[in-house]
Amino acid sequence: KVSKGLLQEFGEMRVVDKAVHDVLWGAFVSCGQRCSGTAVALVEDGIFEAFEARLKEKLAGIKVGDPLEDGTFMGPLVSGPARERYLASLSAAEQERSIVTLQACQALPGKHGAYVTTSLHRIEEPRGLAYETEELFGPDLAIE
Repeated sequence: KVSKGLLQEFGEMRVVDKAVHDVLWGAFVSCGQRCSGTAVALVEDGIFEAFEARLKEKLAGIKVGDPLEDGTFMGPLVSGPARERYLASLSAAEQERSIVTLQACQALPGKHGAYVTTSLHRIEEPRGLAYETEELFGPDLAIE
């Protein structure tokens, strides 16, 4: 016999897992370089903590590398200048304190190409700043 509470919790975690899967694909599968990519995930208060924790867990397992290699989830940015613009945009957002960094983006030296890791941010209070209104064209996701 399954208690109603356990069934509800199982149901909520299935929703969280599905949402995390969909958000990961939307935000990172093209290294964030498409206009239709997911830039912000609006998450209900009731599942926010579970969503954030599961998302961090999944992001830690993303393989960045040659897109032709098995197991690679995310390839490089289109060019070195695109990587520099992307990193500069993230730096500016962090300096204006429009975001809380949950996972910082890093350039991956030593690889042939403009590789970076994913980044995850939380918007505490939307203020209409550049990070919230301009496309970054990189592997960044904000949750709110």
